[in-house]
Parts: sequence; C-alpha cells; structure tokens
Amino acid sequence: MAASIKIVKSSDDEEDGPAIENKHDICSVCVEKESRYTCPRCNIRYCSLPCYKHKKHEGCSESFYKDWVMDEMKEHTASPEEKQKVLEMLAREHEQQEEDLDDADDDNPSLAERMEDLDLDKDAAEVWKRLTAQEKEEFAQMMKDGRLANLVSIWTPWWMAKSASSLVQEASGNGLPEGFPPHLTDVPDINQLLKSKPSADVKHNVINVISAYAFVTRLHNGDHLEYAVECSEELLQVCGVLKHGENYPGPKEAVHAVIQQVHKEGSGFVVPSSFPVVVMGDVIRILRGHRLSPFGAVLSALSDTVALLKAASKELKKGGKRRRKRKPKPTEDGDQPEADFDKQLFLAKRKLTFLLSWTQRYGMCLAQLCDELSLELECLKSEAAETRSLQTTVEQALKSGKLHTQGAKVEEVTQDAELPSSAVQSEN
Repeated sequence: MAASIKIVKSSDDEEDGPAIENKHDICSVCVEKESRYTCPRCNIRYCSLPCYKHKKHEGCSESFYKDWVMDEMKEHTASPEEKQKVLEMLAREHEQQEEDLDDADDDNPSLAERMEDLDLDKDAAEVWKRLTAQEKEEFAQMMKDGRLANLVSIWTPWWMAKSASSLVQEASGNGLPEGFPPHLTDVPDINQLLKSKPSADVKHNVINVISAYAFVTRLHNGDHLEYAVECSEELLQVCGVLKHGENYPGPKEAVHAVIQQVHKEGSGFVVPSSFPVVVMGDVIRILRGHRLSPFGAVLSALSDTVALLKAASKELKKGGKRRRKRKPKPTEDGDQPEADFDKQLFLAKRKLTFLLSWTQRYGMCLAQLCDELSLELECLKSEAAETRSLQTTVEQALKSGKLHTQGAKVEEVTQDAELPSSAVQSEN
C-alpha cells in the first residue's frame, strides 16, 4: 500500500509497575526490574542471579564459570580428591540450572494455554496482558524492524484505489467507483436545516472529520465497521468537530488538530514519524474526489462515518456497554465517556447529517482547498526528510564515538559535529 501507516494501538489497561526513568537501568534479561549488576564478560546489565543464569545469558555465564574453574586449577596443584569435588560441584550447578528452567516452565504456561479462552480478534487488550515481558519485547522488535507488517495483509484505502483516479471509471451500481462507500440517501437539504447562509468555516470542519476518519480506518486496517464501538470512541477522541463542536479557521489547522490529538500524551496511539504526511495526503485525495463526481469521495467518507456510528449504537443496544473494548479515561475537562457515550454518538450523527447536507450543496468549493493543503504537505515532507537526515547524522556520530548517551539525552563530547538540540527526539 502506498505510504501506508503501520500503527499499533497500545493498551490503556496495561500496568507493569512503576516506570524506570532511565531505560539503560532496566535489566537486559527480564526487561522489567532495575538492573543492579554488570556482567564482567559481556557488560550486559542484570538484576539478579536468576537473570544472570537465564538462557538468554547462559552462554556467557557458563563460560565465566568454566574459565574461573580453569584459572583456579591452573593456580593450584590440586589433589585427585579436590578435582573430584570441583567436578561434583559443577555437576550440582548444572542440575540446579535445569531444575530452575523446569520450574520456570511450570510457572509460565505455553502461549497456546494462555490464549485458549480468548477471542484473539476481540480481546486484544487481554491478549497483550497475558504476554510475558520477553514476548512483548519480541513483538515490539518485530514491529520496529517491519517483520510484523509482513504478517498482515495491508488494506488499500478505497480513496487510494486505481479506480478512484483513473480516466476510465469502473462504476458500481450506485454510480460510484468500485469500492467507494455508498452515499446516504435520506439527507435533508441544507435549506431545511438553516434559515440563513452557513458559516464559511463549515468546509474546514468537513476536513477535520475526514482527517479523523482516514486515521481510524487506517488504524484498523479497513476493519473499522467490525469494531464499531472501539473505532467510534477513537473517532470522537481525535475529532474536535464531532466531540466538542470545534471550528477551525483554515484547512491545515483542521488536519493538524487531528494530528495533535493522536500525538497527545496519554492518547494511547503509537504512530510512525510519517503519520502527518500520510494523513495530509489522504485528505487531499478524498477532497479531489473522482471524475464522475468531484466531491463524491467526501460524501462517501462522511456517509461511511455515519455508518460507523450507527453500527456502534446498534452494538451497544445488543450487548450493553460491557461489549466495549476499553473504558476511556476521563478527559481533562471532566468528561465521563462511559456515562454519556450514547449521547455523544447521537450528537455526532446529527453533526454528520448537517455536514452531509452542506456538502451536497456546497461541496464544489472543497477542491479549492487542495492547493493550500498540497503546500502544507510539501512542508511536512521537507520536515520529515530533514528529521531523517539529522537522525542519520546522530546515529553515525554515535557509532563513531563522537556522541555518548546518558539517559534520554544525547550529549556531544567533541566539537566536530555541531547538531541542533532538536536533532534527537524520541519517535513513537
């Protein structure tokens, strides 16, 4: 998929104990407790003797014991009885290590046993909680190096499909390109909803909703309707128009408002550095629409958003609020999402009906905003390229020994590489 976002949602329910301020103080073996010791051979940091003897470090620890015994035997002329005692001691140590491993296996059931009573599609948060620290570390590494993405069939957004931009359109039964969500047909005329001319900012509000919709659909790899309740929560979480009735002065502010909500501390989202570029590009493609209907893609996006909220309301009525995948935390302004989520869905659907009605009559003006958004997209691409270049410079400096790390900071120890303080940032 072109410029797709690889996003993984972190669990709000996970609590692994107090966070350690410096990641270099974490035990490199269990990746949970604070490290207290350093291996004299390989310099790995560990917290206890069991971690020192762990299978991840057994090659080094066994070599250490072996070398120590050999050195001791070289230094001293031992009698046959003393040599036999050393051999017996080593045999007991080996047996103890095997017993420790057997006990560990008994204490930690297999992955299949831990997951046998779970629905892997619906109980994602519980699945994550049942993983061991080592399994979570391996999962994070797979996500980082791209192996995880290779296991998932990446969804191609309908607005990225070839039929969306080709000169010869493959129309479905409703006259839209194949794959486009159908338009709602029971939308009232804007003149029935307003007595006066609508605000000029309405077009920016449409863009804010489209940005949030593009993010949520990519987040769930196109399966947003299958997880309607959770996706609706996330949509309201990042969409200021639908959640708080916000208005935006310009198109780029409307898109950046969604980006800021995704990056907001405590949001629970983890996105790559390319995320702003991809979302901005998605909005531009949707605004440009297709040849048969210039703003038909906008109507499809808004209609699909209404379908998502309706599916969430239907799911809640069937299974109650216990069907929800996660319980959002109260917001800073005191909102209690669990208490008024049904009401939020109802009001959001009303706002979407208004935006659909407005688009049916005034949607032609949306394409005029693409030039401004395209300019902003180029700026984002330039910033992303500059960030990658700075990161490469820092990595090369680290490898050459010109920089050394201490905690989360990178300090320069020579005057050869002059880097701005913004060159090194943590990337979610």
